[in-house]
Order: sequence, then C-alpha cells, then structure tokens
Amino acid sequence: MALSVTALAGAVLLLSVESSLQTTTEAVERTIADGIAQQTLNEILTKRYVEAGESGDGTGSGTLGPTLWESGGNGIERFNDIDDYAGYSASPLKGVYGEAPGTGDDQGNQRLANFRFRSDYFQNWRQRVQVYYVDPNNPSASSATATAYRAIEEWRRYEPEVDLYVTPCIGIELPAEDVDELEIRLPLSSFLRWVNLVGWAGLAIGNLQLVAPHDETVLAAGLAWERG
Repeated sequence: MALSVTALAGAVLLLSVESSLQTTTEAVERTIADGIAQQTLNEILTKRYVEAGESGDGTGSGTLGPTLWESGGNGIERFNDIDDYAGYSASPLKGVYGEAPGTGDDQGNQRLANFRFRSDYFQNWRQRVQVYYVDPNNPSASSATATAYRAIEEWRRYEPEVDLYVTPCIGIELPAEDVDELEIRLPLSSFLRWVNLVGWAGLAIGNLQLVAPHDETVLAAGLAWERG
C-alpha cells in the first residue's frame, strides 16, 4: 500500500513539473512571437509608402504586392516599400535573406556557428502580413479600390500579453543641424511612428516612452513614474 501511495505521489509531482515547464515554454514562445511581430512592423515602417515614382494620394496603380524583381530575392531583402508586404507569408519563419531566424548576420551571410540559433526552432511557426487600403471615412473598413490610406494588420487587433511597453523615443545619436532631413527621418522616428499607426497611446518622459493599447494604462504608469 505504501509503495502504491509513493508511486502515485511521484506521478502527481512529475505531472505538476511537466505542467509548469509547459506553461513556461508557452510564455517564452508568446514573448518571442510578440517580439517578432514588433520587429516586423518596425521593419515595414522604415520603407517608403509607395513605389518610387508613384503617387501616394490613391491615384496611382492601386496594386498591392511586390514586383517580379522584388519577389525574386532569397527572402524579402528587395522589399523597399510598404505594399511589397501585402500577402507575405512564411512558414517556417525566415529572416530578411531567407535564412532561418537567428542564424544570419543581417548581410546575407551566416553567423559563426557558435552564435547561431537552433535552425529548426521556428519550423512549425508561421508569419503572415496583410496590407490593404481602407475607407478614408471609416479607417476600420477595408476598401476594394485604391485610397490614400492603408492599414497594416500585424498589430492593429493584437492584444498583448503585457499591459505596458517601455521603449526609447529616439534610438540613434542626435543628428547634426545641417543633416539632410530625408536621410534621418525614418531612423529618427522608428520608435514613434508605429505607436500612432496602430492607434495606441504613448507618453514621452525624456527619451523614455511608455506605450500601451489604452490611454488609462499609460497615464497611470506616468503618474507612478512621477511619484517615484
């Protein structure tokens, strides 16, 4: 009888440990997925609104998606404007140059072997991006025709696992006074633009930015920061 009770207790303990490990693994994977979504959105926002030479007021071709040349790379390294990402899907996940995430050096080459992430980790993961025109009178509704508005549905309806994000306002060194504004516009505002794009709330405190989907969360965090 004592042996049976001991075996039962051991089984329950192992089940509890397994459940805890599974919960931890799921939390880690959600955090990674959150980071990938944010990284993808930030990457998209550094691109031009439309193809060079096209009008951004909705009077252009209206065709969303990459050209033959843009889709002919190893990955998405040729994507140079926002609409190139329309309909983009990858399973398993891929880096910019088509490599397994965490294995490349951001220049199309492989990292040193000791610094590579396990190549099969994202084997069962999938990423999908939707870019579409929206009705200028109702930005929550898509439009079948070209308009001067687009929506990127990567985070628009995303409900994060955390209540508040903390980011820098500016992630680069302050530029010189005589710098060409076009050269620094995107990198200078890379941590700011996406907040407005997805409709979240942001509060700047020096070079610190508090970001959340809801105004009250940001305001409460700001008051807590002020009170120390």
